[in-house]
Amino acid sequence: MDPTPGNSPDIVNWGISNINQSNNQLDDSLQVQSSGNIQENNPEAVEKSDSIVSWVKYIFMGVVLLILFVLSGIGLFRWNQKMIYKKSNNYQKVIICMKKIMLTIEKQGYVLKQDETLNKFIIRLENGDSFEDSDIIKLLEWFQMVRYSKKNITDEEVFFVEQFLVSK
Repeated sequence: MDPTPGNSPDIVNWGISNINQSNNQLDDSLQVQSSGNIQENNPEAVEKSDSIVSWVKYIFMGVVLLILFVLSGIGLFRWNQKMIYKKSNNYQKVIICMKKIMLTIEKQGYVLKQDETLNKFIIRLENGDSFEDSDIIKLLEWFQMVRYSKKNITDEEVFFVEQFLVSK
């Protein structure tokens, strides 16, 4: 008999790794059998876990649908605003742009007071120490003139106001 392992095809290598592999296989088969016995003995636990999983799926689908609904609403609102703007005449386009410019000015901390006219607001901005944007003052003066006169607004003037809005 040759004591060297692996020389004879009839002799099985009974090393430590083979013993560990067979122990792991035995443990796996015991776990599968024991978990099957637990599930067979407690069908209520299986039903509860299935119902929880289904509720989680429904909640997830509801949240996804809600997000899609909100995003669709926002998209439709923006599309509607763009269509309104495109169909507006030049005067209405300037009014829409000036509302956005006034919101930008308010975000900077300069709010048109409730009892204040546009002319008083312009004077307050000119006299203020912290406000230094003379372009906005010129734009507000132009807008005041356009708003209270019957002057027709040209496409170039609309383009100027749109570019001013984009730059701020």
